Amino acid sequence: MLFYKYFALADLFFAAASLWSITFWQLHGFLVRKRNALNERKVRKNPDLLRKKRFSYWAWRWGISGLLTLVTLACLFGVHAVQERYELESLQGWLIPANDPDPSPDICSGPFTPKRALRIHLGKFELFAGVFPYTVLAVNQQKAIVLNRDEHGRIAISMEIRDKDGKVVVLFENGHFAVNENNFLKKGNERPDRNTLVVHDQWNHEVLNAHYRNASYLDISALLQYPGAKPVTIPKNVPADVCLGDVGSTALNIEAH
Repeated sequence: MLFYKYFALADLFFAAASLWSITFWQLHGFLVRKRNALNERKVRKNPDLLRKKRFSYWAWRWGISGLLTLVTLACLFGVHAVQERYELESLQGWLIPANDPDPSPDICSGPFTPKRALRIHLGKFELFAGVFPYTVLAVNQQKAIVLNRDEHGRIAISMEIRDKDGKVVVLFENGHFAVNENNFLKKGNERPDRNTLVVHDQWNHEVLNAHYRNASYLDISALLQYPGAKPVTIPKNVPADVCLGDVGSTALNIEAH
């Protein structure tokens, strides 16, 4: 997105400004005069005076350079804070994987699960895939959640969350999400962190709670509603006890007529 480029340009600007400022200071006439003073005969002949002059020179040289570095780091930290706040207030973007461990016990860990498999926790099911794209969940033979791997090896899902009238509330396309600003109940906590997205429809039903546990594991609870089908609830805070994946074209199909 465009705003990411703006923040990258801000980082580049502050880094370049810091490099220029430190170089300018290292070559400044003030330091040149102090350095030249170290070679004066009366200074060289006086060890105490030479020690004081040398300490003064190095203190000025690296003290100011250190101060400029601290100012740059503070600016970069400010840019990062503004970027993170912007992301958490935005209704579109990407979920960033946390560094949380996989659940314990992990029912899909074993010799039959590919080492680089991506996994999704859906209620009592844990679904994995090693070949992509892969439909991990279908409702009435209709694709509901499709799992893919992005260029960084991370989870990239595609799914639609609709309200009871069939209107889209949240859309995921290869990991990028967009919340329909005209069709959700804004509660102010949709993005508690960069790893999580929580969305309520206009009837105050929590229709999606997605937490990106780590680069290869995603927790999802949701209310799936499709025309001509009964609502399908994927509960949260339910430990998985069934492992499915890499079997057929779809890991799990739910009939909800």
